[in-house]
Amino acid sequence: MPIIKDKYGAKGENLRSKYVTRQQTIVQDNFPASSLSTFQKKEQEADRIRSSGDQQSLYESGQTIQNTEKIGLISGYKLGSNSGLVNILENILILNNGESLKDIIISHFHGSATSTVFSLYWSTYSPRELSYTTGTGIITDVTKGTLYNLMSDTLISSSTLALNSNNMFDSFNNINKTIYFYAISSVRGTDLTILKC
Repeated sequence: MPIIKDKYGAKGENLRSKYVTRQQTIVQDNFPASSLSTFQKKEQEADRIRSSGDQQSLYESGQTIQNTEKIGLISGYKLGSNSGLVNILENILILNNGESLKDIIISHFHGSATSTVFSLYWSTYSPRELSYTTGTGIITDVTKGTLYNLMSDTLISSSTLALNSNNMFDSFNNINKTIYFYAISSVRGTDLTILKC
């Protein structure tokens, strides 16, 4: 009977068992676009925008754009995601000279079905030029600058409201000055979809 060492030695200089396999890692930089997930495509688009140098801040106050996603003329905003707080007036949109606002869609969902008091304001004053006092989802007093209330309402959980269904934003077409839009919510879980044209 032959010795097992001879059996493996006869096959070559490799003395490894036939049950041990080698694995090769293949690194590919350019995957075909069809094999990328939606998240990977968004990441590639974000990298392309960052490298082109066309990125601009949506806020004058220097906040990071963690709670905003901007795709062409559509942008999204999550109230309270930067600070984690509620009843904070947040600058959700800057409408520049010559731009138009088509619609703002408000969606509210809270895990324990809590309603929110939501208010939307506009002003020609930047966030640094305003001084105000907040209440439960509203501005109770403005001591510096001017804020104009577009709407205030109590939104139940799992509700959606499109504001331009009554042509609310027809006045904000092809404006001749910079206008700032602000929102405040008494409960976390309010998302905004903003459509510009």
